Amino acid sequence: MKIRQFSLSLIITLIVTSQGFSGAWPRLKGKFYSKLYYSTVSANQYFNQDGETVDLSKKLDFSSFGLYGEYGLNNKLTSIINVPVSNAINYGNRSFSSIGDANIGLKYCLSNGSLISSFNFYQQLGISNLPNDAILNVSDKQWSQVYQLELSKSVSNHLYLSTYIGYRDRKNGFNDEIKAGIEGGYSFFDSKLYLIVRSDLVLSKNNEIQNYDTDGNLYGNGVSYLSFSPEINYQITQHIGINARMGTAFFAKNIYANPILSFGVSFSN
Repeated sequence: MKIRQFSLSLIITLIVTSQGFSGAWPRLKGKFYSKLYYSTVSANQYFNQDGETVDLSKKLDFSSFGLYGEYGLNNKLTSIINVPVSNAINYGNRSFSSIGDANIGLKYCLSNGSLISSFNFYQQLGISNLPNDAILNVSDKQWSQVYQLELSKSVSNHLYLSTYIGYRDRKNGFNDEIKAGIEGGYSFFDSKLYLIVRSDLVLSKNNEIQNYDTDGNLYGNGVSYLSFSPEINYQITQHIGINARMGTAFFAKNIYANPILSFGVSFSN
């Protein structure tokens, strides 16, 4: 099967898990993890609702600086926040700049044995002030909820595996979405270096959407994809790390058809 590249992390409102997927493990009370990240995509094509690649009439350049954070409220409950602080869009002779739609959430640990399980709730805050005719795949300016069950297991001292399944309840005429994903990571050099592979599946409840054109005005609705994202993380010190990620897809519908690159610096205690 041919692998196609697309703008993964910033397609549908920067869902929390795209920047800080830590599986079902909660943060211990008083412990935090934060990350400053930069993501960028340059697109000249998109996947239509049949999954075919179509040329845009103009090139789209998009970049975002954001902040992701987790904090352990107690040993079972973790608070989560993800805020794209600055989004910049250039499309033809048009330019936009705005804060992105933020996400806040809670993770509750259901079981903490050899198999870790947790329930997550995320609330998207439609706070972006992008104009209504801007690229809706970057911001749909809606308030939606994600309900998610996660399972994680440490297979060995070096290998971990995680999986999740969830449902995104969207408002204002946008189609609800079913979400699922798997992730595996392997550590090297006394856990200083992690190589991570992640795959996410998003299925729209209705893909029959005609709200796109070759001017790049994708409606951000009827989006479906199966992604593949390799990532590398390196711990510089016990509390500071760096990471890089690229997004690709096995198939996609109603979404831009070029790679996204993400880079971050993380801090933890």
